[in-house]
Amino acid sequence: MTKRVRTPAQLANDERLRNKSKTVAESPQPQQPAQQENKVELTQDQFQALMERLNKLETSKTETFDTKNEPQLNQLGRAIGIMQKFSVDPRDYSDPRQDLYDLRELERFAFKQNYYLNWDVEQTQYETKYGTSFSEPRFELRLYKRLFEDDGEPTVITDNVGKPVLDEQGKPQFKSYLVKKAFFFEDPAASMKEAQQLGLPVTNANSKDFLEQMRKLRYKSWLLEVFNRPKAVKTNRKEQMVIGSSVVEVESYSEAA
Repeated sequence: MTKRVRTPAQLANDERLRNKSKTVAESPQPQQPAQQENKVELTQDQFQALMERLNKLETSKTETFDTKNEPQLNQLGRAIGIMQKFSVDPRDYSDPRQDLYDLRELERFAFKQNYYLNWDVEQTQYETKYGTSFSEPRFELRLYKRLFEDDGEPTVITDNVGKPVLDEQGKPQFKSYLVKKAFFFEDPAASMKEAQQLGLPVTNANSKDFLEQMRKLRYKSWLLEVFNRPKAVKTNRKEQMVIGSSVVEVESYSEAA
């Protein structure tokens, strides 16, 4: 086949088309405008208000979670399980013994030297007539008297061969006996009544400080009663009475501190 010869005009047109396509290919493509980041600036007051709202939100979440631990109710609307009125953890209450040791009213009995106290917090449970169970602390205070030898030394506890019995720290143990013990309970209503009788101000009968104060006053009152028992006092009033087959003289007496 005979190849057709292109004219100079056609060759010039071909060259123009090639240059145009090259220029289009090499021209830079239009770039998309860069997306600007959203930046919010807050004042100090606005930031503080935002933090407060977040804190309230966290608190509400916690309260909502805690309500799940509330006792369930049966069909009669009564609580299922044990209701805890007050904490039964001894760490939540202060030990009253040192304050009782320092009572000036007991100095004449050489209280620290002749006596000692034991104090415990135990859990007690009871059930009402409606079938609801409650749990609350019971405070026990025990008064002991130390025993001494004729020479004034404390009486040591010995074993069968006469050797001193040692405690966990390797110290000898001494003899004592229980004089008296008492139990105390948390009772806001009774505490408020006692405080009013004593002329003490009452702002919140359920507050921990108030209940602690009234409990210590009851400890003190009980302890002073132990050491200040009423004694029988004779009087001169006499009369005769026939008891059985005998005539006896009857004397009256009264209880006095």
